[in-house]
Amino acid sequence: MKYNFISCGLRPEVCHIMELYKAFQITETLSLLENELPLVIDTPYPYVSIQDIQTVSSVFAYNIPQKIVSNLDDSLQQIAVEFAPEDSTFYKIKASDMYTVLENLAEDEIKRSNKTIGVIHMDRHIGQLQQGCQFTRLNVSRDSRGQLTPRTGSTTSVEQQLQNIISWANNQQLEEVLFIDDVVAFGDTLPIIIQKLHEKGLSKDIKLRAAVGIAASGGVWEGIEKTYEKTGIEVEYLTKVNASPEIPGKSLGMALPVSRDLTLFGGRVTNLKGGLQLIHPYMLPFSKPMPSIIRPEYQIEASQKLLEFSKVIVNTIEEYSEAVLRIGDLIDKNTGIPYTTLRCLNDTMCMPAYDVSLADYLDYSLAILNENKDTILQECLATD
Repeated sequence: MKYNFISCGLRPEVCHIMELYKAFQITETLSLLENELPLVIDTPYPYVSIQDIQTVSSVFAYNIPQKIVSNLDDSLQQIAVEFAPEDSTFYKIKASDMYTVLENLAEDEIKRSNKTIGVIHMDRHIGQLQQGCQFTRLNVSRDSRGQLTPRTGSTTSVEQQLQNIISWANNQQLEEVLFIDDVVAFGDTLPIIIQKLHEKGLSKDIKLRAAVGIAASGGVWEGIEKTYEKTGIEVEYLTKVNASPEIPGKSLGMALPVSRDLTLFGGRVTNLKGGLQLIHPYMLPFSKPMPSIIRPEYQIEASQKLLEFSKVIVNTIEEYSEAVLRIGDLIDKNTGIPYTTLRCLNDTMCMPAYDVSLADYLDYSLAILNENKDTILQECLATD
């Protein structure tokens, strides 16, 4: 089995939004990304891990030492390397560093421009401390069916959020709007949002821009290309990742996993009637793993290890918070209840009560996986 490991530093000949930092000589900001990612990744089957365990764990315990968080990052990366598609080329970036660069970009764009600029943060973790009338946020994500839905913790409908954006843009008399996000992957979110905004009355005289940490290009991804084709916006980026050719059933040509989605603290969202929100981590028994992240023949084994890894995170949080972490805590922190999307488990896997500890729920989930391996694999193979 062949894997490629790249040791890379940020190239000096930056383009797009990185030219701003070069022009203004903001070396302190640039140094955050040194030894992280190059400007362009064009190696075979890139696998770029966006490491946000620090961001996720700090919501529950702010005092976990950085060394322990780094060890957790390394442990998850080892699992990725073990089960990723063959010929993958591995990269990693700390999400917090990427967030800081994008936040500084937003501040600098507002300061340097002679236009009235507004910034829309698309990721819940970016710009949390940025206040003022020129900043706002869209709390939307993709649900388990790929549709736009309110992000976990948000009670405002997508339609109302879009209407709020239009009112904000009009009230501030904006000439330019900058969308900021961590990733542009398939280019299927921002174009829909912009289309809906224009349909609802956002002036087409307002110049629209998009700046992201990582932008996918080529292959079946074409995030940069599709965004331009549908909106006319040239996505600005810190790093562009060129996809390799798709291998049906085995790889989509690249992978851009965010750490939390491979734990009990992330994944796709389902909004149920009554306001209950479910999350579906990218592992069994919660959802079928993506072949670009986990080779299909190792779906069970990889999911077992990821469940055990989630237990390590939970134990670490409990140690430093000095409290038992329960399902109710996930709801209180706007994470949602982890549950399955697999039809074969609809009558088997129970929805956890609020007072169930996460450690116990992980043990239960692992037992469900082990006891229903054959049925689960049959469904996963049928949907390939």
